[in-house]
Amino acid sequence: MLPKLQKLWTTVSHWRFWTVTFGLVIGPGLSVALGVLFYIYGGVPQDFDRYGVVGVPGTAVVGLPEGFVMLDHVDDEYGPDACATTRTTYLATGSIYRAPKGMAVRVVSVEGGEPLAVTSIPTWIYEKSANCRGHTPWGRIDVPKAGLYKVQTTDTASGGFGNAIDPKVPATGDTARGPGITFGQAPKAPFGSRFLAALLVIGVGLGTSLASGAVLKRVLPKMNTWLDGRRATLPTLERDLPA
Repeated sequence: MLPKLQKLWTTVSHWRFWTVTFGLVIGPGLSVALGVLFYIYGGVPQDFDRYGVVGVPGTAVVGLPEGFVMLDHVDDEYGPDACATTRTTYLATGSIYRAPKGMAVRVVSVEGGEPLAVTSIPTWIYEKSANCRGHTPWGRIDVPKAGLYKVQTTDTASGGFGNAIDPKVPATGDTARGPGITFGQAPKAPFGSRFLAALLVIGVGLGTSLASGAVLKRVLPKMNTWLDGRRATLPTLERDLPA
């Protein structure tokens, strides 16, 4: 058993092992993964509730700018602390409650027309919590024209979408507690392109990985030499064993 452990230690402690592991495997893998996430989300997150929040279920009229608007799922924190709630209807994911089953949103211009298409975004990209509330990415809409838009949210428990929203009717739904959908700023991407931004992230990551491999190549041999010197001054295992 001892010779096998010694062989394993020799392999792991050699600079080539760590240079290859970090410089050619772990580093590039993480760089590509971050680049893909950057491309999926679109860039660096900005103000997630800049244009408003609508409870689920609920209705409201919100002012939206032209272009991409991010939709986040916002909810109460979950856990054994002062923020914890007693709700049991929703399963927890991370530090906030999971979105209720069948949660959906309909966004229509007050001037009329078809509902805007909602592009889904994976919720596991990131999660942020503060003041007993947290939010995760949920979707994205492409607003064709700046202006007022009627928003209606629903879930399976509330029975789906109801009648058309009257812009003159006050907003409904609880925006301080429970599930909701926020309308926030589009992510900020270098060069204004999420594709180029993703390539930049991958390039920086690969460069860092290669640089780390070069540093390890110079440092680890010196560390191994120092450890070998220390090991030579210690009693051997056989010498310590009783006769």
